[in-house]
Amino acid sequence: MTLEEIIHRLENAIGPDRTLDVEIALAVGYQRRAENSNDAERRVVWIKPDGSLPQKIPFFTAAVDDALALVMRVAPDKSGGFSWESGVGSAKLGESQYVQSVSPAIALCIAALKYKTYTGT
Repeated sequence: MTLEEIIHRLENAIGPDRTLDVEIALAVGYQRRAENSNDAERRVVWIKPDGSLPQKIPFFTAAVDDALALVMRVAPDKSGGFSWESGVGSAKLGESQYVQSVSPAIALCIAALKYKTYTGT
C-alpha cells in the first residue's frame, strides 16, 4: 500500500484499525519475517527499523504515545502539536496545515505520513 493510500484510509477511518497500524509500520521501516516456532507452527516476527525485535506492532491509530513515537521517527527535529475535543482530533507538524480526524492519534498519524510524503524521508 502506498503512503497516499494509507493517508486516504486514515482520513476516512472511523476509529483505530490494526490493519492500518501494520501498513504504517511497514511504511516507516518495520519488517515482517515468518519463522517456525518450537512447536513447528509458523509465526510472524516484526523487526523494528533499528533492527531490534518489538513485542508487537505499535498501536499507532489507537494510542497517542505510539502516534507521537511515529512523529518522532518521521520528523524528529520538527515541532508540532495536537488537540482534541469530543469526536475530533487535530494535529500539526512543522509548517504543514492542521489535519483533523476522529481521534488525536489518527490525526498525528496523518500529519506524520503527510510530512513523510512531502519530504520523501
